[in-house]
Amino acid sequence: MSDTINQEYIVDESGTRKKVILNYDYYLRMIELIEDLQDSKLISMTKGELEIPLDEYLRNRELV
Repeated sequence: MSDTINQEYIVDESGTRKKVILNYDYYLRMIELIEDLQDSKLISMTKGELEIPLDEYLRNRELV
């Protein structure tokens, strides 16, 4: 995301920035990076947990 960000702002009557308009492709990339960060946090929370087969996990969760 080191590309130059082309952005526009929507301001209120006093000139305070209220919204931003971004290039759609840049927006999608930004969302992808946020989702990757969330996934990384979830993965790091599972470190140290024992691995179990999927069918055993599903049985323990009463999903099968």
